Amino acid sequence: MTTTLVEDAVRSLYERYPYPPPEPDLDAFRDGRQMMSGSPRYFFHQYWPRRPFTEKLDVLVAGCGTSQAVKYALQQPDLRVTGIDVCAASLARAEAWRERYQLENLTLRELPLERAEELEQSFDLVISTGVLHHLPDPDAGLRVLRNVTRPEGALHLGVYATYGRRGVIMLQEYCRRLGLEANDQTLAELMATISEMPAEHPLAIFMSYGDDLRSPGAVADAFLHPLDRPLTVPEVYAWLDRCGVRLMRWQHQAPYLPVCGRPATTPHAERLATLPPAEQHAAMELYRGNMIIHAFMACRDDRPETDHAVDFEGDAWRGSVPSRFEGAEVRPGPVPEGAAAVLHNRGHHDPDLVLALTPAHARLCALIDGQRTIDDIMAASGIEATPEKLALYTRSFFRALWDHDQVLVRIPE
Repeated sequence: MTTTLVEDAVRSLYERYPYPPPEPDLDAFRDGRQMMSGSPRYFFHQYWPRRPFTEKLDVLVAGCGTSQAVKYALQQPDLRVTGIDVCAASLARAEAWRERYQLENLTLRELPLERAEELEQSFDLVISTGVLHHLPDPDAGLRVLRNVTRPEGALHLGVYATYGRRGVIMLQEYCRRLGLEANDQTLAELMATISEMPAEHPLAIFMSYGDDLRSPGAVADAFLHPLDRPLTVPEVYAWLDRCGVRLMRWQHQAPYLPVCGRPATTPHAERLATLPPAEQHAAMELYRGNMIIHAFMACRDDRPETDHAVDFEGDAWRGSVPSRFEGAEVRPGPVPEGAAAVLHNRGHHDPDLVLALTPAHARLCALIDGQRTIDDIMAASGIEATPEKLALYTRSFFRALWDHDQVLVRIPE
């Protein structure tokens, strides 16, 4: 199928079956009761740990669908949001939302992602989730997004992951063998068929992330999309490298780190620790086997790494200001003997990604307010120890909080 035919088929699919499906209202995003993935309000210091917080940012949402750009603009009125998409029906719904909520900070354009440079504008933050893996040439698409990102800017990207979607890949092949095409009858029959599939089918991994397959649009997007290219972790790294983009961190990094959860207690823990970071991440993808999407923060490869790296070596960590990571909370229920509490993050799918707190840890944790430096927290903790031992203990704990997606870190200049 030629590039033009693929683009036409994708446009036709979303014209008939918009995805995500229409919602009755977006009040939860306006009121702050629901968060957008990668939102600069909540994840600002993942993108820019050395910059003071601001919401006055130019944001591009590439492949904005029916409401994604609307939600960012609605949630943060000081953002200047541009949304582009190839589907006129999706943009019509987005325009209706824009008018309903009177969003003066939102501009919508019918434009393929690959032609984003025609906007003749650069952006502080470029967001594209669930789109690049559907392009005929993902490299060309990513290079364009890199080019419209400002040198000091950032990208929030999400692409399908291979291993957790193996059940989806199998169903896609099943649909091809049966010659299924997207129409109301086919989708109804396919939804009924899925409901009768064996519980042990690999699709169960995908289904365990929620009930996303209850709408015809979701089923069409998952199984009948004309082009779908999931990636492994090594493929993500190679793709970014080819396109002049650097991975800053995974949005939720704990599943990719062997120091978090069960891998840290296996006989391979020491061997895993000797691997370079990219190899550790690839090994954890294979170990867990259930990742269905790779969501991550990235930047142009000419942005200095020191501008975004968070380092707990040396003494610079003492002046860092930690704040709570979105979704981080105390896990309800019983705690291990000797522990004061157990932390987890609602964004994690794996139940082993928890962090048990000693009473001393809990005292440090209670002092995190987004204002105090780690040095201030140590001084106010009242923990009795020599300065050297307290510093080692505190550094180790905050590194664990960072690894487990419990804190963001701001580094004052």
